[in-house]
Amino acid sequence: MVGIIIGFILIFFSLQYRKDKISFNYFPNSRVKNHLIKNNIMFSEKSICKMNCFGLDTIMLNEYIVHGNIDFKKSKIQGYTNKLYYLSFIDTTINIIEDSFLIFGVKSDSVELVDVVVNFDIKFNQFSEDSIKSLCHHCD
Repeated sequence: MVGIIIGFILIFFSLQYRKDKISFNYFPNSRVKNHLIKNNIMFSEKSICKMNCFGLDTIMLNEYIVHGNIDFKKSKIQGYTNKLYYLSFIDTTINIIEDSFLIFGVKSDSVELVDVVVNFDIKFNQFSEDSIKSLCHHCD
């Protein structure tokens, strides 16, 4: 019994003073998001153009990843050496609703934001859907 108590105390103090928190990413969604956050994300010209065009901030990218979900049905991962992950995200501050995606390309240890697909809530947005698409036509 004394050994169990001593072991518990040792584990408690060794885990409490760790520099990095221990994270248990058992589910695929958590593992992919953790991989995206821990790596330096490069940006394609297309993704930078679309982020600027849609008014998205690259500083908010980690927030989009943390609160988003990987859509494994759309993602191209099995049988591909260069994997594409579709991360669905919402940003209510600028009326971005469901079916908006950040598309990440993952090659071994590098991560690149390849494309941005945005679905605005047209009811609350001052632009029509056609005018939003024509706003960023130069990015494709």
